[in-house]
Amino acid sequence: MIKDWENELLHRLRQASTEQLLIAELKAEARRLGFDHCAYGVRLPLQLSKPRIIMFNTYPTTWQKRYQSRNYQCIDPTVQHGVRSQAPLIWTDEVFRNTREFWEEARGYGLRYGWSQSAVGPQSLRGMLTLSRRHGSLTASELNAHGYQLVWLTQVVHQCMSKLLSARLLPEADVDLSLREKDVLRWTAEGNSSTEIAEALSITERTVNFHIANILKKMNCTNRTAAAVRATLLGLLD
Repeated sequence: MIKDWENELLHRLRQASTEQLLIAELKAEARRLGFDHCAYGVRLPLQLSKPRIIMFNTYPTTWQKRYQSRNYQCIDPTVQHGVRSQAPLIWTDEVFRNTREFWEEARGYGLRYGWSQSAVGPQSLRGMLTLSRRHGSLTASELNAHGYQLVWLTQVVHQCMSKLLSARLLPEADVDLSLREKDVLRWTAEGNSSTEIAEALSITERTVNFHIANILKKMNCTNRTAAAVRATLLGLLD
C-alpha cells in the first residue's frame, strides 16, 4: 500500500515542470494527510553574507506579506531548528516560548498546529517542508500512522524542488571541472599559492595558473578564492 502511494506521488511530483505546479501537488497531498497549508523554503548556497531564501506556501496572503515585511524568518524558531537539524519538529508552545508575539500572530492566521522538517540535497541546497492546520494537535497515533510519509515527502519534494531551482538559479552547479582543476581548487581552498600548489602536484606554476584561469572562466568568478568557496558550497569538490 505504501509503495503504491510512493510510486504514484513520486510520478506526479516529478512531472511538475515549475515550482508552482510542484507546490500545487504538495498542497493536494497536504490536504490528504490532514493539513490546511503547506510551505517550502529553500536557501541558496552561494551568498554567505546575505543568504537568499526562496519561499513557496499556501498561507493567507496577508500573513505572507506580514511575514516578509517583518523579516520573521530571522526569528522563526522552526527555521532556526531547520538550519541546525534535519530531525522533524512538531509545533508546541515550548518551541515558540521565546517568540510569543510571533506565535500569537501566526495562530491568528490559523497556523496553530504544525510539523516541519529540513533536508539537504545536491549543490548543498537546504530546504524545509512545513505542514500546518488550524484545528487538531498532532497525536501519537497520527504520527505513527503517517510519520514515514511525512519524512519521505520532505526528501522527495526537496529533490524535485532542488532540480527545478538549480536549473534556473544555479547554473554553476552544472560546471564540469576536470580532476586536475578540482585538485588545484582543493589546494587553493587551503590557502596555498600557485608555487605551493605546483610543488604539491608536481606540475609547473605556469600549469597551475593555466588551470586557475580556466576555473575562473567556468565558475564565473573574478578571483581564485571566490572560485574555491563557490565550488565548495556547490559540492563540486566532494
